Amino acid sequence: MTPYVLREDSSFQNTMEFISIVAGLCLLTSLGLGRGGIFVQGGSTVALCWAADDKFRAGCSAQAAVFFMQLQQRYEISVAEIEHIPGVANPSDPLSRGVKPEELGYPSIACYDLRDNPTLVAVIASFDPTVVLSLREGLPARWRQNEAWIDILQSAGGGWDH
Repeated sequence: MTPYVLREDSSFQNTMEFISIVAGLCLLTSLGLGRGGIFVQGGSTVALCWAADDKFRAGCSAQAAVFFMQLQQRYEISVAEIEHIPGVANPSDPLSRGVKPEELGYPSIACYDLRDNPTLVAVIASFDPTVVLSLREGLPARWRQNEAWIDILQSAGGGWDH
């Protein structure tokens, strides 16, 4: 669930898949994990390639891409491997359709409600693909804001309320 108003516009599908990759990386870093290569699986080959190759077009994914690159740099994280899993074979695909993780057999200890971390809520909200980041005018301020959020994610507790 995200705060974006996309009106079921499928043109945002690759960006939303990429945002989920960035959100996952944010979760890992808020838990104190980092430094090294990560393995990323997903249903969008485009989003997987964006993550693996660090090549993005300016547009609806720019805000998430800038944060992703800053997070990778600060935490010394690289995408070591990607795997495309088509929707029909992807056991996590129902999550994007509102199915709860527990219904898919994920243990509750492995599930995090990102709403319990106000910093992650703010970060993910800032990736709104309907708002295009102006790389010329908006990037410096965006960069500073991202750095402040990353500092919180790196701090003791990682921004979690509990």
